[in-house]
Amino acid sequence: EGESVCGCASVFVVVVVVVCVCVYLRAGADQDDMEDASLTSLQWLWARMREVSGNEFLLTTVLPFSFLIGSYVLFNLPLTLLEWMDFQPLRKYKIQENVYISPAENLHCLKMLLRNYLGTMAPMVMLAYPLFRLLFSVSMEDVPLWWEVVLQCAAFAVIEDTTHYFVHAGLHHPLLYEKIHVVHHRYSAPSGICASYAHPVEIILLGFATFFGPIIFMPHMITFLIWVNVRQLLAIETHCGYD
Repeated sequence: EGESVCGCASVFVVVVVVVCVCVYLRAGADQDDMEDASLTSLQWLWARMREVSGNEFLLTTVLPFSFLIGSYVLFNLPLTLLEWMDFQPLRKYKIQENVYISPAENLHCLKMLLRNYLGTMAPMVMLAYPLFRLLFSVSMEDVPLWWEVVLQCAAFAVIEDTTHYFVHAGLHHPLLYEKIHVVHHRYSAPSGICASYAHPVEIILLGFATFFGPIIFMPHMITFLIWVNVRQLLAIETHCGYD
């Protein structure tokens, strides 16, 4: 119900933070290049990404996938540290106050995540390259303004939330639950690091919910890149175990 509104609000905050970081990095760049000086912050960021990747395949597959892994670690690191430190001021906000995931269970979770990211997501991203090139623009001229990114990501959040609801409800059908979704419910305590702990089939099904909005809107690749990282952050926040 209210999750779509909260999701849109989170999307707005995260995208604004991303844009502010771009502006900060852009401000510190070499202003002697007149061509660079005429670029928006997102255009400047996209130009740097094109420069680093070197070709369109790396730009639309390997680089975004690397960002996805990096953001998962970055988003989860402070949450995991707080969990291990048992930070008292935050304890009252913990949903299950005295339930924690052991280091051994964390290690098991990390092994499953490694399998999911490298064994399921990586091949999907690489095989999706022709689809990415068909759906998403990679040109400098089409790089959106920041408010366009915010609006599109907010629309993606509503579409994803709705699609996710029906897919998730289907996964709770006894047949699918026992074979697939039960994997995601292994841990009794919610934890951000377990957000992507799931059966490979569930990863694929819920991945469709994340892709559905971009398939409809066909945005610029940088918008899609921002969106999938925002969606990952929302998933981690939902599973973090704190109100």
